[in-house]
Amino acid sequence: MNALRWLLAAALATAGALIAYVYWPAADSSVSSSQPAFEANTLAAVWQPQTFAEESRAETFGVERAPFTPEGVRQALKQVRVDEVGALVIDHDTLSALRAGFAELAGRLDEHHLARLQEIIRTGLPGAVGEQTAKLVADFHRYEAALPEFEAQYPTPADPAAALQHLDQLVALRQGHFGGDIAERLFGVEHAHARYTLESMRLESLNDIAPEEKAALQASLKERLPAGVLPDKPSAEQLEWERRYMQFAREKQRIESSLLPQDEQRRQIDLLYETHFREHERDRARSYVPRG
Repeated sequence: MNALRWLLAAALATAGALIAYVYWPAADSSVSSSQPAFEANTLAAVWQPQTFAEESRAETFGVERAPFTPEGVRQALKQVRVDEVGALVIDHDTLSALRAGFAELAGRLDEHHLARLQEIIRTGLPGAVGEQTAKLVADFHRYEAALPEFEAQYPTPADPAAALQHLDQLVALRQGHFGGDIAERLFGVEHAHARYTLESMRLESLNDIAPEEKAALQASLKERLPAGVLPDKPSAEQLEWERRYMQFAREKQRIESSLLPQDEQRRQIDLLYETHFREHERDRARSYVPRG
């Protein structure tokens, strides 16, 4: 894979196209951790755990034990916010919270367990906020389950124009799962960053305009970005993530440039993800867009 294809793949990674040091992976916060102190104005703070006094001792669905508990679901939602009137807040922070909270389960639940998960949410969060949260979580899990097929269906784009078309297909996938309004509120920042990255690459590839005109077009493109899309100066911890990722990327590119069969390349790349990243970091690693 040449450098252009590698950049295009990074810009269009389907878990999201944001630079990792903007939305930094949270500490491991899967659905089975110890009792935390919940922040105010979050779903976890308004949760009603006493409802599950009996179920918490033996969480089952039919004859199969569910891969989560009511308290675990509460903790998975601990970063999802509510506003001053108790309504669910839906924005990119909500998406980040779902990715962090359900890192081990996203896309891996069958419909029976997904229905059980929704029931737990509706019981712990009575009323409209519980209904809205249950739907959002189910839509999120179904979207994550659809990503592998989407990734397999569309090859890596060969140029920025093709990558922009691929981005439009990704946006359509997200709109199909969440609806247009919710998808924009969850992914709008990622879409803006990905489109900016690809448009900038397209401008840089133009050879029939003067450098001054190209610079002016790049500046105009940057000025049109919504606030908060481009990152601030990264911290030392975030720079360490970037160093670790770039080491992974070099090894990945060597595998992709080898003469190994495709199945063996995929196996070795999957092993690379396991070697370089903790489980809750791997989706973010797949979506990382390098700086510069």
